Amino acid sequence: MNGKLTEQAETGPGVAPKEHVAAFVARAHWSIFLPAFSAALLWALVYLWADNWTPRLSAMASLALAVEGLIVPILILHAWGRTRVLGLRVGTRGLEARAGFPRRRVIEVGAREIAELDFGQSPLQRYFGAGRLDIRTESGARIRLDDLADAVAAASAVRRLMAGIHPVHEEADSKKIARGDGLK
Repeated sequence: MNGKLTEQAETGPGVAPKEHVAAFVARAHWSIFLPAFSAALLWALVYLWADNWTPRLSAMASLALAVEGLIVPILILHAWGRTRVLGLRVGTRGLEARAGFPRRRVIEVGAREIAELDFGQSPLQRYFGAGRLDIRTESGARIRLDDLADAVAAASAVRRLMAGIHPVHEEADSKKIARGDGLK
């Protein structure tokens, strides 16, 4: 499921329309399974090589089968568990980040508590549309969300949230860039 911008409102008969709350929601990207599938392919090739070698390398073939039968399913199960948990929701007042498997963590951060946002993509993540967000809070806590779908849009949503709360920082940054101080 890719990230999307949703709008929620409470209305109904006899209820005055409340303020619309815009929220960006991002989930795990399918590329979270790539390391597990790469390991499966590698050990399948090792098995084929050991099985077809003359004389047959039975110990190596047995090791490859053991890895394929025991380790690879654990890697796939772990990746599946991460996809079920990983997510980011950005609202007008803050954000909620969910990460961690097997120990799930749900972290709610108010907009004023967000101090810094770091966004990164490997070349493979850039190609597939995934990425990493690293959010630091005023208290020094760090929230790291790896393998996030629509990470560019998620970073933009968090930056918009930060700009709405910290307009002084945005103004100072734009003045630095205009002078050329913020450029390397």
